Amino acid sequence: MTPVDVRRRAAEVAELVAGRLADPARVRETACTWSATGLGEGHPGVAVLFASLPDMRQHAHAHLAAATHGRTSTGYNGLFGGDVALAFAAQLAATSDGDYRSLRDTAADTAVRAVDALTEKALRRENYRAYDTVTGLTGLGRYLLAAGREDELRAVLTALVSLAHPHSVQGREVPGWWVASGPSGEPEEAFPHGHFGVGLAHGVAGPLALLSLATHRGIIVADQHLTIEAMAWWLAGLGPRWPRHVAFDGTASPALAGWCDGTPGVARALQLAGFALAERAWTDLAVNSMRALLARPRHERRFIDASLCHGAAGLLHITGQMAADSDDPTLLAHLPILAADVLTHFDDGAPFGFRYHGQDRAGLLEGAAGTALALAHFAAPGTVPWDAALLLA
Repeated sequence: MTPVDVRRRAAEVAELVAGRLADPARVRETACTWSATGLGEGHPGVAVLFASLPDMRQHAHAHLAAATHGRTSTGYNGLFGGDVALAFAAQLAATSDGDYRSLRDTAADTAVRAVDALTEKALRRENYRAYDTVTGLTGLGRYLLAAGREDELRAVLTALVSLAHPHSVQGREVPGWWVASGPSGEPEEAFPHGHFGVGLAHGVAGPLALLSLATHRGIIVADQHLTIEAMAWWLAGLGPRWPRHVAFDGTASPALAGWCDGTPGVARALQLAGFALAERAWTDLAVNSMRALLARPRHERRFIDASLCHGAAGLLHITGQMAADSDDPTLLAHLPILAADVLTHFDDGAPFGFRYHGQDRAGLLEGAAGTALALAHFAAPGTVPWDAALLLA
């Protein structure tokens, strides 16, 4: 297919998938993994898709209504679950300041109450969950940034700055984002002295992206720039093929090619940091690392699905965002190729058009909604900042 044909087919498939996700009841009954208020696998994640498609916004409201009706508990369960997940999707779907106001206010109050508890947990450095993008301070901070809650966001930024202070472990000074657990988030025999998370979902690239995005908006706390520098230079030293994590002894895991853990997510975080502090070395490294990744054989990406989280759609979307911000001709030229790769995973016989490990998933991270979003954005780049949930913007 020519690039024009790929773009046209991407739009067609995105629309077809959206049609199969329009009925909340059908989606809930068909999806093999589901949570009413989950942004990753739930009604809010599907609502994000429809909030980003101007002609189908009414379906966003239907999924938000289903999420509210199916909510069994309230409170903070991370950016990807609970009140904050629901409010993030509602904010994207809102067409006026008054839309979903009660829901958004409730979530903002929930988020504010979570800051102190998460800060305390993060500084104990037991695992990454208290500071990461999915459940921790980073995801919470991105929601507060989107919601315009600057005072509360400053408290999150201050906590992340404190987290980055050097820490003593086994008589050795290490970067403060060391955690005592293994990569699973639990104690592991293979990681007796803990590890350092690298990726955008569960590692230091997440806080780096948030601090950089806040800096770009002019929201700055004491030592924020120094913290960005410490995180960015540490990551730069591990590139250009970033591992998922690094053990206390310095052993690095194999490199991946996904959003959650791997080169694309880390490269985007470094690019954002380079823009925030006008550091050309970081933006050049970010773009060059993606060029090198795209030049390697496709089988090295080890994709078995088309998901945003760690599949072909994530690589497509991150490459598109980095290409748009750098105007790099190599990245731009690869976009139709990457979109065609995503399209090879389309299965017209699947209920939602795409499968994850053979499972029918509908959500944002590992389901059809996220894949359709990446295809729709490739076909017609839009301005709805849905990828804020991924700390990509």
